[in-house]
Amino acid sequence: MCINIANEQLQFYFNQHIFQWELEECAREGVALADIQYSNNTPVLDVFLARAGGLLALLDEESKFPGSTDKSLALKLHQSLGAKKGGEIYHTPLNQGTSFGVSHYAGYVSMNAWIIPRVAAVCIVWFTLY
Repeated sequence: MCINIANEQLQFYFNQHIFQWELEECAREGVALADIQYSNNTPVLDVFLARAGGLLALLDEESKFPGSTDKSLALKLHQSLGAKKGGEIYHTPLNQGTSFGVSHYAGYVSMNAWIIPRVAAVCIVWFTLY
């Protein structure tokens, strides 16, 4: 999951620098350009990184409970993220199991909800720093 988030952040950085800022600079300089369309992946980053209700925040919260299980994490993810954006980004399985899917710029990725407190903490600290 951390690799997918890092890739998504790199895609956002690329889009921002290459498309958004360059287009704004050309507009300031009066350079006429064709209409360039590019995707904004901010909604995907919000699903992963939102401080309140994002995937990593929910993982961090659930990993602090002594009795948490893979199923309790999955339920929390499904209830919190499954309804966002009409299921376009976060995909809840039909059986409400511990797996889930995320659609991002590279495509659809299937993941499993696992509670591994130390690994979760390392992942969250790394992404908080950047």
